[in-house]
Amino acid sequence: MTETSTRFPEHPAKLDLLELQSLTNLDDIQEALRLLDSEESLVDSELDQILASKSEVYEALEGLDVIRPKLVKLTKQTEDMVDNVIKTSYTAENISYKVRQLDFEQYAVKEAIKKIGDTQELKECISGLHAAIETKDYESGAALIRRYLSLDPLIFDEGFAYFAVSSEEYAENPRELLENARNKLVSMVVEEFEAAVRADNQKDIGRYFKLFPVMGKEEQGLDEYSQYVCGIISKQAQENLAKPVTTATFFPDILMNLFETIAIIIDQHTPVKVLRVIQRLEQEGITRGRRIIDSFREERQISRRIAEINSYISASKKPPNPNKATDVIPEPKTLDVLLNELVMICQRVHLYHRFMHSRAQSEISILRAKHQAEEILISENIEAYDEDGLLLNSELNKLVQELTDDCITMESFYLRRSVERAIKMDEYENGNLTSSSVDDVFYLLKKCCNRTISIYNVECLKAMIGVINDVLENNYIGVFQKRLSGGISTEARDENIIYMVLLNDVDVSCDYLQKLLEEVQNEALKIMSALKDGEKITVQTCLASLNDPGAQLKQILQTSLTQLANQRAKPRVRPILQESYKDVKYLLGEEEYVASESDQTFTKRFTGNFDRFIGMFKQYLTENNYRQLMAHLVEAFASDWERMIVQFKFTQLGALRLDKDIRTLTTYFSTISGLTVRDKFTRINQIAVLLNLDQVYDIYDYWGDRACPATWRLTQSEVRKILGLRTDFRHDDIAKLKF
Repeated sequence: MTETSTRFPEHPAKLDLLELQSLTNLDDIQEALRLLDSEESLVDSELDQILASKSEVYEALEGLDVIRPKLVKLTKQTEDMVDNVIKTSYTAENISYKVRQLDFEQYAVKEAIKKIGDTQELKECISGLHAAIETKDYESGAALIRRYLSLDPLIFDEGFAYFAVSSEEYAENPRELLENARNKLVSMVVEEFEAAVRADNQKDIGRYFKLFPVMGKEEQGLDEYSQYVCGIISKQAQENLAKPVTTATFFPDILMNLFETIAIIIDQHTPVKVLRVIQRLEQEGITRGRRIIDSFREERQISRRIAEINSYISASKKPPNPNKATDVIPEPKTLDVLLNELVMICQRVHLYHRFMHSRAQSEISILRAKHQAEEILISENIEAYDEDGLLLNSELNKLVQELTDDCITMESFYLRRSVERAIKMDEYENGNLTSSSVDDVFYLLKKCCNRTISIYNVECLKAMIGVINDVLENNYIGVFQKRLSGGISTEARDENIIYMVLLNDVDVSCDYLQKLLEEVQNEALKIMSALKDGEKITVQTCLASLNDPGAQLKQILQTSLTQLANQRAKPRVRPILQESYKDVKYLLGEEEYVASESDQTFTKRFTGNFDRFIGMFKQYLTENNYRQLMAHLVEAFASDWERMIVQFKFTQLGALRLDKDIRTLTTYFSTISGLTVRDKFTRINQIAVLLNLDQVYDIYDYWGDRACPATWRLTQSEVRKILGLRTDFRHDDIAKLKF
């Protein structure tokens, strides 16, 4: 039975007659018979449903018989309408055909009139242009050429114009006649333009230059104009370079004068397609700028100074040789002046390039919109140009890059030598908190950073930040680390003062370094807006590295302050406490308590002794160092005082006296240190709370399930010990306490 159920489909309609005829197995035949019975039952059911809906079908047919006459009438009306549309369409087609014929005839008439007009204008251009050449009426001739260029070029390819224009005087082809006349007029205008340039006649120069675009020779006019302005720039640059070098900014000044002249020409004499002029001016600027920079290198002996620096650095890495002659060491003061001039040159070139690329970019955008960008390039080597139409890597850029490399070498040497000299000449004047080297070194660092940023070169900035970090770590921080590492070996006042001044130098250096980082970041933001994303990340990363020396300085400061506190400050706290507690007790009756209220012996002694002790630190330490030292002392004082308190016995009035002493000294330390010291006195305050209980079991108001929420620093054993200091508390009651 399982086999037959898989042989036939479940739905009877799927049974195939051929398959039924091929059955030989009894089980298969019975299964097929069962499926056929099911199919027969299904067909009978469907027939019953159809017969049941017979009345509904008849009603629908009767409804259709009702609308039959209306449909016949609509059919007749539709046939009539179709006939009318066909007739109308035929009539419209005839009218449209006649209209097209009229349009064609009208167009032919207009073309004939235009051809006659163009031919007439062509005759006027030929005769007028020759007359203008004869009379040297350049403006009229240029206007006629413009009319000729605006004519339909097809007119020159038709015989009608030739026969209409030709005569005994003008037997040539009209196009050849006009082109020859145009070239002749252009040659005459060029001669007049050059004569005006030689005579420096600004009025005629402007007059003839304006004729070139009118005659369709715009690019030739731009080339003539560019040659003229380049001549002005060349003459002015040569005159400036021939002057004697009298100032420390001579070369940056004449370079700036060159760039300003180019910028003024671009801004004030802006012709159409100014990019071509900008490209010519760029080439002239490269030529003149190169000569100025070459003269600068020769006059200031840059190569010699770089060689001296490299020789000194190389010799310093070798063992000293007494038989060798001493190398010439460039003077930092001389290098400082030279670096200022070199940076000014790099800065001016950068600003000049930024201006040129900005103007070129706006012009190339217009040309690209008109699909004319390739036509305006003055060289066939398109790959040599950037997207804005200017050179990708000019000789001026290469020279400035060489100057930048020299700047890094000289700036590094200048900074190291100057920092070494500042530390060597370090001196301290009485009344100051720091020595002279701190201000001197950070003045040098700020100067070098500002000069580096002014160059607008990411790689230069990256290199100099690395140099600054190295100088700080080896030439500056290393000195402090060495001087402070041993702590204070004697109790001499002068040595203590020198040690505190060193601490102040480190503290102020941390502040100065943070300010320097902020200033450098603010200045760097001015150049970062024009940088690519990758260059911005490079700048941010190298600037962030300035935090590393700051972390080193802070670590040295913390270690050295701890040494000062441990060696010179903390050992004095306990003797002051002991001296202040001389003849003081807390087993007080009423009369003794009243007397202590007026005398306040302990607190007055302590504050007086401590003021005299701390006075020197307050006088010679910076505010930050003093606060940090006081934090160490307050912690030491709280620890020593707690150990001393537990050595006393107390009455209830004595405990009240202690509580007032604690409040007084807490306020005192907060006032003289500028710190919040309450946390340091938490254990002592909790001791005072325990000693001021009315009875032993009042402890449950502060400790246990009924207690107010508070964090106790005392352990259970310490609580029992402190309660035992009260002479009026029974030891049995204390022992029965359950926490």
